[in-house]
Amino acid sequence: MEVDEINGILVGPTNTEAAPADGTADATTGPVTPSTTLPAPTTASEDATPADAPKYYLIDFGLADRFDPRKGPWPPSSVKTHGADRTAPELGYFLDEPYDPFPTDVYYLGNLIRTDFLQRYRNLEFMEPLVRKMIDSDPCCRPTIHDALSEFKTLGRSLPSLRFRLRLVGRGDNLAVSVWQTGKYLAHSAQWIFNRLPAVPSGA
Repeated sequence: MEVDEINGILVGPTNTEAAPADGTADATTGPVTPSTTLPAPTTASEDATPADAPKYYLIDFGLADRFDPRKGPWPPSSVKTHGADRTAPELGYFLDEPYDPFPTDVYYLGNLIRTDFLQRYRNLEFMEPLVRKMIDSDPCCRPTIHDALSEFKTLGRSLPSLRFRLRLVGRGDNLAVSVWQTGKYLAHSAQWIFNRLPAVPSGA
């Protein structure tokens, strides 16, 4: 997932929810399988290369609020509402009570990564500490979106490039499917390495 894209979207309006149905991907990087959830990296065309950086976007701002940091009020105050994701702890009581929506945005984004990526695929364990911070039950203990982005980039720089060449393995994949998919992926990876394509696309 492109946290840069999420950051760019959330800096202005607050989304008040970030559910899988509120996400989409740029299909110009290759054909993807239509789905009601965020398109996964494994749905891209087999001809796609690491140079084809997929971009993920949050859409559907029907419940969004917009705040002007120059005109206030600051910190922002919004009236609680329930979107598709109703798991944010701070929205579970006193529904009409004003609250700061930005920590809730961080929760929604962290929960989306947790449910649509960490719970569906292996090899993403390096994201778990950051996601745990983003979905902390206390909104005041969550990182800001800027801090989350900074930590994500730091995590990326701390990992060897080989780590990013690993195939995402579905947690429900059986052994036969896993062996077949891994064989195909190794063949593609050998071609990418031979062509000196980076493990992480420059546009990512």
